[in-house]
Amino acid sequence: MDNALIPQNAFSQLCRNQHNPIELVEIIKILDDIEKNGCNSKSEQYRIVSDFIDIVIISGGNYRNTGGIVQNIMECVNRLTHLQQLQLLPHFNGTQFAYMLHWILLQMQTRCLEDSSICIALVVCSRMFAIHLDECGSYFVKLFHTKNQGFSLYPYLCSNRDYRITISTVQFLNSILNGLKDVQLTKEQDELCVEIAKVLLRFFYFEEKFEAEHLSTYILYALQVLHKIVAFCKDFTAKHLSELLGISKACANFGTDAGLILPISQNIRMCQQALYHLVDENDLNINSEKTQASGGKTLKTHKPRAVAKNARPGDRNIALCSSQSPSTGKGMGVSESIRKSDSDFSESENIASKEFCERTQKSKIRLLAITLVGTVVRSVDRRIIFGFWHAVFPSGVSETRNDLLYIGRHDPNVRCRTAALQVSSQLLYGSKSFLHQAEFNPKRCPSTFIPFSTTLGFTLVAIYETLICILAVESSLPVLTQALKCTAVLVQATPLEHLENRLLKDMVCKVKPLVFHRDVAIQVSALMVMEFIIAIPKITFCIAEALGLPKKFIKLGHVNDTRIQVTVDEEVEGKEFAEFETTVRENIGNKLENNKVLQYSGKQKLRTNNMCKDKLWLLHRILDNLYKHNGIAAASVRIESLQVLIAMCGHFFLFSTHLSQICEALQESLHDILSDIRLYAARCIDSCVYQIGRHIEICGASQSVVQDFDHFWSRILPNIISHLRSDSNELPAIKVCLCDVLSNIGIVMFERFPHSTQINLVTFLSGISSDPTEDTIVRVASVRALAAYVLFPFLRNDLVFVENTANLTLHLAADSNLLVRIKAFWSLGNISDALIAKDSETKLPQEQISNELLYRLINESVNACSDNDKVRCNAVRTLGNLLRLLNEYHFIATNSHLNWHRLFAEAVAKLSDCIRSSSNAKVKWNSCYAVSNLVRNADVFSVTELKWQATLYSALCHVIVHHPNFKVRINATNAITSIKDRLHFGGYLEIFWIALLTAIEKSHNLDNYQEYNHRDSLQEQLCLAVAHIVRCSSNDDLPMLEKYLLQYLDTIRNTWVRVINRMVPEKAAPLLSCPIMLKQLLKHGNLNREQRSSVKTLLENLAM
Repeated sequence: MDNALIPQNAFSQLCRNQHNPIELVEIIKILDDIEKNGCNSKSEQYRIVSDFIDIVIISGGNYRNTGGIVQNIMECVNRLTHLQQLQLLPHFNGTQFAYMLHWILLQMQTRCLEDSSICIALVVCSRMFAIHLDECGSYFVKLFHTKNQGFSLYPYLCSNRDYRITISTVQFLNSILNGLKDVQLTKEQDELCVEIAKVLLRFFYFEEKFEAEHLSTYILYALQVLHKIVAFCKDFTAKHLSELLGISKACANFGTDAGLILPISQNIRMCQQALYHLVDENDLNINSEKTQASGGKTLKTHKPRAVAKNARPGDRNIALCSSQSPSTGKGMGVSESIRKSDSDFSESENIASKEFCERTQKSKIRLLAITLVGTVVRSVDRRIIFGFWHAVFPSGVSETRNDLLYIGRHDPNVRCRTAALQVSSQLLYGSKSFLHQAEFNPKRCPSTFIPFSTTLGFTLVAIYETLICILAVESSLPVLTQALKCTAVLVQATPLEHLENRLLKDMVCKVKPLVFHRDVAIQVSALMVMEFIIAIPKITFCIAEALGLPKKFIKLGHVNDTRIQVTVDEEVEGKEFAEFETTVRENIGNKLENNKVLQYSGKQKLRTNNMCKDKLWLLHRILDNLYKHNGIAAASVRIESLQVLIAMCGHFFLFSTHLSQICEALQESLHDILSDIRLYAARCIDSCVYQIGRHIEICGASQSVVQDFDHFWSRILPNIISHLRSDSNELPAIKVCLCDVLSNIGIVMFERFPHSTQINLVTFLSGISSDPTEDTIVRVASVRALAAYVLFPFLRNDLVFVENTANLTLHLAADSNLLVRIKAFWSLGNISDALIAKDSETKLPQEQISNELLYRLINESVNACSDNDKVRCNAVRTLGNLLRLLNEYHFIATNSHLNWHRLFAEAVAKLSDCIRSSSNAKVKWNSCYAVSNLVRNADVFSVTELKWQATLYSALCHVIVHHPNFKVRINATNAITSIKDRLHFGGYLEIFWIALLTAIEKSHNLDNYQEYNHRDSLQEQLCLAVAHIVRCSSNDDLPMLEKYLLQYLDTIRNTWVRVINRMVPEKAAPLLSCPIMLKQLLKHGNLNREQRSSVKTLLENLAM
């Protein structure tokens, strides 16, 4: 025995600790009494445990009478650990635990114990480790090592001596693995877990003799152990994915039929479109020819001949009817003790029905088989799991008995049905990109083969049909709730615009009664399904019809387009809904009366006749949930109702005619006592306001519609102001959301406010921004709203307002909170946009912001260029705009205390650094945009002593040629076209010309095909830059242009022609005028012979 299992000298220390030892028989009597009546005294409990340890020590030292004593002590230890599990006796301390484990394992190693005693010893160890989870990590490898050094329990896993021992060993293994859940496995522990898992896999993949009374118990614990190892060892899971899914399928219907037998598991291969070698390399080679011939299916779906082909008399292919194992003392059998020791899967000790216990155990096996798939899904890359969908979902061609949704529909156990639907949700989650490959039109399928996209479409339709059926017939509330959640995940991942209309209509009609269900969880889940249906970009005809949208609101698109466009018909607006808007409350009351729950045969039934034809029934239900006139709905229902309303806001026509009712509901929700409801109400208001602004911007609005918007704002604005007041004690998150509402007002609605309201709103937001007692995240949200107003033309010209907003923003630009800095520099970007727009509107002299403020703004932007990427992308944008405002007076002011030369040099250096070294593409293209703003300012080219052009221009050229992101290249090329004068190019015209020609050639080589959509735009911008340089070049530059053009002649000529043919004439004007300019130069220019030859070369290649 390995002495490392017990601390040094612990035995002698315990021997010296004598507590008036009593006889072993008396200890057993005392334990019986404690189990019946308990023990009130803590000191008495500790004394009993200590005395028992002493008895073990005394008896354990007597090696001459080991037969009966060891047997009785083992029974006594079994009773003691059982009482410890029931918390009727104190646990062993560290020393006692080590000694007891040492003593038990020593008896197993040195004594020839009976099988029943070995089983008891293993059960005792299992209970000890179940109580002392902190000891599991240190003993796991010592107890189950596979080396030929010292005693190990690993052989008991493979032993055919008595399968009760094997079961007890697996039970012990399950207990000790429970203690490894929250620790990082060592290399030795990981390797041992893999070896143990391989042993368990062999049981499922080979026919082995196993007594019927122990089969289900072994499978139960083997699946539990596999669960834990799959969660621990992700590499093992990926390597043996096929085997694990095969085991799950083999056990998924265990015990559902009286005569069912457990089939031999079979490897599940990836579908034919997946890469087989990913699995083949990881094959365990445990599938013999016999197991492959069995097909891995149950007898119900396989010919009896195929099963008999592999069957052997006495094998495990027998009817599954478990019975109690022989008694091992005190009337407790091994199987019974195993069930009692398992806290997760144990039943009450008072259950006397043997059939009930068997049925329950079989359902637990099915539950473990189902959840094993979920554990595998969490441990393996989702892209690999896609290749096994054919094994876990219905194919749509023929019904199988072991796919997850069949189990979710037909399994007799509620927990199994719920688990199957939950695992299905896990598999469907995040599969949007995969499901978008599905093809739902079988007529397009070739006659020679079925494409993968069509197969996937069949599977998807089958999933929908099964879920619709479950929603229609399921009576269990937990299963129904999980089915709705699974449907919600499926809808979110499915391209609904391509799905069959009948499926969507059927699904909405099945979900609609559940929106009115009396159970809160079902209501919330049903509303969640509707939220994801409405959240799609385009509402289809059948969805609009199922939602109860009036037909006059549904305008069909082109004849050859199966999708429809739903828009607002302003004329119908007044006629169809005038009467409805005045009676909305009565309609809601009537609908609730019509949809009351009826009781029939213990099942809930709803009147669904013509329910899908009710006008805007979903909006009615949402408003009723939010109104308080009929009592307050559950908080979760109101929150989900607000989320559905937010999704509706994405389709303006769904709520535009009901702004008055929606406004009333949002007002009530905004004053709710629960903060979560107030938060979602604020988010819903923000979505409504944003969609109102977009509708006005894109479609315009009639006078009547704008008046409705005015009415909405007149009612909602006072509520927003009251919640933003400093004395309102509102949560910062809600205040931030309400500030976002104010930032989305839009110029049209803001201008329609009375002047006094405009002034009060700006003043109020300025007060919040400057309040030092307010939370910084609220202050910056208020500044952001002011920065949105800065872009309004009538406020942009108010220099006092602009400077005040800039000063408020600067106070927050250096805040320690990253989110505050991000919003602050977004606001500074808006302010700088407003400043350059104001400067470019007129050539007349006008008031400028103060030099001190401009210096501070540039300095803060320069410092922010070293911040987080999300701050930098706005900081460089701001910096480029502000540098455009510099003029010659800033650089000649020698007596100024502001060092403009140093600041300008730092700014250019930061821009160059962001272009060259930043890893974020958005920072790079914003930096290039900033450079294009900088070079538009002719005054900065007077600063020649800093030699800033060398750094900046070389950075631009490097990006134009080498950067993998084409949008970055486009912005860098655009910066070149912003240099308007030949003098501003200086001596760098040649490197720009070489860079442009090289970039045109490299644009045809796509290393990343995700950039394909931007290639045409890049080539257009490159050709515009070529034309710009030709136009800006002097006569002396012409030979240089010809020299490098000849190296790329064919590529440039072909690209030039293709770009001109592709561009609209307005955009192609610079390219079309370039040959004209060259002809004029050839005709009237003062050119020498070499220059004239260069012009001819350029003219031949830069023309149509």
